[in-house]
Amino acid sequence: RQPGVAEIAKPDRILPLFRAAGGKREGFAAWHLLFHALWHRRHIQGAAPAGDVFETLSQT
Repeated sequence: RQPGVAEIAKPDRILPLFRAAGGKREGFAAWHLLFHALWHRRHIQGAAPAGDVFETLSQT
């Protein structure tokens, strides 16, 4: 769970969105949430990246 994403999205709709990310709209929305999670972690929480995307986000 990412605090930045939880502030802007309905938690019960996030996993279904990523599961449907093969569609153009859903993929674009999923990419934005992923980018926002990384941005929030770096610039709001002040945490430096810790490896790849998955390692970085699992640190929360």
